[in-house]
Parts: sequence; structure tokens; C-alpha cells
Amino acid sequence: SLSYRFSQEAIFPAALEDIICGIRWLKKHSDEYGIDSSRVALVGGSAGGHLAMMAAYTADEPIFNSDCDDSDISTTVQAIVNIYGPSDLTTDFALSNSALTEFIGMNYDENPVPFENASPINYISSDDPPTITFHGTIDDIVPIGQSDLLDKKLKENNVFHEYHRLKGWPHTMDLGEPVNKYLKFYMRKFFEKVIPFNTVNK
Repeated sequence: SLSYRFSQEAIFPAALEDIICGIRWLKKHSDEYGIDSSRVALVGGSAGGHLAMMAAYTADEPIFNSDCDDSDISTTVQAIVNIYGPSDLTTDFALSNSALTEFIGMNYDENPVPFENASPINYISSDDPPTITFHGTIDDIVPIGQSDLLDKKLKENNVFHEYHRLKGWPHTMDLGEPVNKYLKFYMRKFFEKVIPFNTVNK
């Protein structure tokens, strides 16, 4: 199911701010862990895909202020892997989803603005990182129309994007071995294309 586990502790944008702080922490400590901070990708499925897109598409913009240290460290990433994440929280699917209502902390009828603010599709611009999306055509949790909208918006803004519509697969399709292998194969090819590095093939 679509689960925003952070929503029980704090409503939006708390979960997003946690991701932003995580990116800054990772970059600050990259040398300690042997990480190349200039080659960072965000990968998420379902609610995680939504948060990955939100963090990447709003990178280095003063839209969401976080309380973490090192606010001078860039949150820009080089790639996004979106696995059936919702992109527009103002659609009928989203408005009828109780998990999203809890995540936002109110109903759309009370105030539509937070739902608009929490929609990744509203922040897409031409300088956004390359994105790869995987979505099953019979997903009944996050309808594939969400990724269709995302694909259209990325194309309109000339953002490099690969879109894999997997016919006949439902939500959590990546738990199945065939799809899991498919995702790993195309993610690897995608990373080699958009953030090439000689250790990718090792």
C-alpha cells in the first residue's frame, strides 16, 4: 500500500525535510564512507518515489526549509529512480486516498494548497536531473496515469527521462523476481548513461 510512515509523527513537509537533511548528511560525510558526492541518485518506490522526486525537483530552492545543519551544502542530485511514485496529489486518486490525507494533515476541500505544494509535477523545470520511471499498468494503489502525467511534464520541459510502462504488473511489482531483475538491469544502464563512472562496471 501507499505508506508515508513519517506522517504519524509529523505532517508534510516533515518527511521531505528529512530527505533533504539526509542528502546533506550524506554529502558532508561522503569522504568517510568513500562516496562520490558529485554522483548521487535518489531511488524510491511508491511514497518513497514521491519523496525522491520532491527532494530532487526542489533541490537548492528555498521552498522547504529544514532544521538540519549544513544548509550551505547543495541538495542537487544527478539522477532519480521513481518506482510507481505519485506525481500529482490533486487528482481524484490522491484525494480519495486516506494515507495522503494523513500525510498532508487535512482534506483537500479544507485547503488545496498543501496538496499542490506536495505534488512533484509542479516543480519540474529544464534543469532537473535525469529521471527513470517504472510503473505497472494494473497498479490499483497509484494509478499509472500518475506516471503518464509525469512523463508528459518531463518531456515538455526537456528533462531526460526514461519511462517503463510494465504491462500487466500491479503495485509492489518489484517484489517479484522477474520485475526486480528487469529494474536492476535498466537502472544500471540508466546510471551508466547519466552518471558514468569507471567503477560502475566493477
